[in-house]
Parts: sequence; C-alpha cells; structure tokens
Amino acid sequence: MATKLQELRGQFATPFNRETVVRLLQPLFNRFPHLALVSGVLGVLPGYIFLLMFPLAAVVLGWQLPIRYVYSGTVEEGLLVAAQSIAVLFALGMTFFLLRTSGTPPRGLLLDHSMAPALFDMIAELEEAYGRAVVHRIIIRHEYAVRVIKTPSFGLPFFTTNTLIIGLPVLLCLPPRHFKALLARRIGQGSGKHNYLSGWLFQLRTIWRSYRDHYAARRTLAARLCHAFFKAYVPLNNALSFFAARLDELEADRYALEVINDRDFIEVMSQEIVTRKFLQRVYWPKVYQLARRAHGKPCLPFHNMSRVIRKGLRREEMRHWIENAMRTPACAGHYFPSLPQRLENIGHTKPAMPVAVVETAAASLFNPKSLKQIIVHMDQQWLTRLQTRKGGKKIRPPVVPATAAAGEFVKTSDP
Repeated sequence: MATKLQELRGQFATPFNRETVVRLLQPLFNRFPHLALVSGVLGVLPGYIFLLMFPLAAVVLGWQLPIRYVYSGTVEEGLLVAAQSIAVLFALGMTFFLLRTSGTPPRGLLLDHSMAPALFDMIAELEEAYGRAVVHRIIIRHEYAVRVIKTPSFGLPFFTTNTLIIGLPVLLCLPPRHFKALLARRIGQGSGKHNYLSGWLFQLRTIWRSYRDHYAARRTLAARLCHAFFKAYVPLNNALSFFAARLDELEADRYALEVINDRDFIEVMSQEIVTRKFLQRVYWPKVYQLARRAHGKPCLPFHNMSRVIRKGLRREEMRHWIENAMRTPACAGHYFPSLPQRLENIGHTKPAMPVAVVETAAASLFNPKSLKQIIVHMDQQWLTRLQTRKGGKKIRPPVVPATAAAGEFVKTSDP
C-alpha cells in the first residue's frame, strides 16, 4: 500500500506536460481504443471551425445585410449596418486569403519514371492492391525514413498533393522485399482502405503543422492572425490525436501483411530497428569522425553505405538492439508503438533476427546510372552541410551534372 501511494505521489509531483498526460491516459486508451478516435475527432474540430468560420460568416452576414440596409431607419440601426458591412468585408478578405493559400510540398530530389521504373511499377502495384492512388510525387532525402506527406492545394484541407518521401539510407541498406513492406505500410495507410478515420486524423497532424509553418513565413496581418491560431492549436491537436496516430501506425502494419506474410514481416521489423540503430550509433558517428580527420580525399557516406551495412553488422550487436527494443516501452513523447505492441498486433510475441543483405532495394529498383548520380548528388549535399558546420577548411565536393543519365534532377535543399 505504501509503495502504491509513493508511486501516486511521484506521478503528481512530475511536471504537468504532454508526456505526463500520455503516461496517465495510456492504460485507459489501451483498454478502450475507440476513445482515441473520439479524442482525435475532438482535436480536429477547432481547426475546421477556424478555417470555415470566415466563409460561413461572409455568407450569413452578407445574406442579411441588404435586408437590414433597406429597413434601417434610425442612427443606431445605421451603425449596426455599418458594423455588419465591416464584418462582411473582413470575412470576405480572410476567405480570399485562405483560398489563395497553398502549402509548400516537401523539398528533395524529385524522381521521374525513367530514373526508377521498377520503383514506380511497385508503387502502382500497391496502389492497385489498396484501391486508391496515394502518391503524386516522389522525392529522395538524406534521412532514414519512408513516409507520405499531404500538402493542401489551397487554404482548406480537402484537396491535397501527396509526396512520398524516401530516405536514401533506406534504399541503400534494406533488401527489396523489406523495402516493399515499408512502402506497403505507408501506401496502405494513406489509402484509408481499412482505417479511414484514424488515417484522416493521422494525416491532419502534418497538415496543421504545414499551415503553421506556412503562415509563420508571412508578414501580413491575415497571416499573423492565422499563425497565432495554429501556433496555439497544433500542440493541442497533437495531444488529442496522439493515441489515434498510434492506432494508425498499428493499422499500417496490417496493410503490410497484405503483401508479405507475418513471419517475414517480423523479420522486417527487426531489420529496420537494427539498421536504424547501426546508422545512428555506429555509422554516422564514424563518418563524422573520419571527416574531421580527413586531409585529402573526403569521406563519402552514401557512396560507402551499402558496402558497410553488408559487412559492419555484428550478430551480437543485432541481438542486443532487438532485446533492448523488446524491453523498451512505447515512448510517451512519440506516437510510434513499441516493438512488443507491434508484434502483439499481428498475433506474435517473439521477434526474429535480421538476415544478411545481399541485394539492396536501390540496386534492384533504380536505373544504375541514375542511382550513381543520385548518390553523388546526396554526397555533395552532405559535404556542403559539413562545410557549413566546420566553418574551416573548405572541402571541394564532387561535381554533379545538371542532368542525370536518365532524367532531370530537381536540386532543392531540405527544409
């Protein structure tokens, strides 16, 4: 009894923040998952109310304005008509401003079909399997990630441009079938075939942030008003939709099971964890260490990544990282579920050991000449960032042609 009271005192002594709330509510939402969806829907209502109140106010007030103008006979009624006219003009101005607003799609290295025909065919196959076109454009970035970002086409989040972001390390480190499983997770998740509500709530988290960032870069009065709202609203929505986003990530795993069997997908989970840990703990620290010592030829991280991943992973490290992932509960600061939760979600309790990477997804899915150009381009970007960080002796980056062997490069920096 004393121990339980001490634990309760410790919980209330913890500073009140989102992570504290998540820890307190997690048992409730784990037991009643539908409450997570209810909470998420409540979280999106303020955003829609803010965006829709200006056009609705313009219609309602504007519809009544001529009648009031005709029947106004006193000074007080005339002042009310003038005030209503100002309100209508303000609502119309905000509506026009919102409708002209369009989000900025994520930036990166834009792919076309000729650069990776097998990749485009794989995406088309998955979209056909899930019954909906999800991907409108594909970009390559330097981080270890595969995700779909929806960008509003105008100020109301009803029509979007969907960008598939693929991290080059994922392509260089994972075998083709594992990459296909990760791709299936995201395309299935974006299709909303089995999880329309949670998928909608999950994608809106990104859309609200894109509004906040877009208006933050503007200096007009309307933009400042919108930014003030979204700056306060985004943390609230993130907190209320936290568990709905976690449910959606678990649902994404079920989408992957439509293209890969459960035992192979357990292997994918372990491979992804091990690869991510190897890059974070071993590979990138070593790359930066070598870059600091280099006095001639610079270290090229993406050029060497596939070769190192084949030879550098040791079985003892892999076992340690997987066992650690099994002991680590879901983070209260991020909605992604823990490995035990993901395994239980697909009917298993034990993880699997990763397999040796013989052929990478990059080598299998990309035109060889285009892949070489992509790697050189990403190495150049990394060296440019390294120069900025070091602020010392300049390192001459390799020259990248303006046109790849099989398609145009769109050279844009990461946000």
